[in-house]
Amino acid sequence: MISALTPLEFLSRNAIAYRDCTAEVDGDRRFTYSEMQQRVHSFGAALQHAGIAPGDRVAVLARNGLLPLEAHYAVPLIGAVLVSLNIRLQGRELATILNHSGARILLGDADLLAALQASRAEILEVERVVSDYETFLGGGSKPVMPHAPGENDVISINYTSGTTGVPKGVMYTHRGAYLNAIGES
Repeated sequence: MISALTPLEFLSRNAIAYRDCTAEVDGDRRFTYSEMQQRVHSFGAALQHAGIAPGDRVAVLARNGLLPLEAHYAVPLIGAVLVSLNIRLQGRELATILNHSGARILLGDADLLAALQASRAEILEVERVVSDYETFLGGGSKPVMPHAPGENDVISINYTSGTTGVPKGVMYTHRGAYLNAIGES
């Protein structure tokens, strides 16, 4: 049997093999691999409930924590494309990336999203901004409908810092992310 190389398999495997082992630590909150997989599936379901479909772009502007980690699994789980934003960029630079990527939804830390208020009128594609991740997580009332990825499907768009001009995006595939993860271990 031939299966696509995708980093989504890492979480699926760990949720079985290391079910009760700690997977996530955020302050005093801890979640096992099994709980992490449940949270990722709830996140995917909430994105689908919000109208996100395969190929749509989902932007995240958040410090290291549960949201960006879980987004790396939930977004590609439903076939969408993750656009992780650099928290050190200014509002205008973030607006440029959001417009270029075509992100339909933006999730992030409330204080970081507030910096975008001055540029909000320039952000054309984003239909929804979510600043309360835990509440959003509860928004998926139906089970997630996973999307079977092809290994050449885009998993994320990664942007440069734009030190010599506007940031530039690079499309990254499921296969590329899988092979990079294997190479890092």
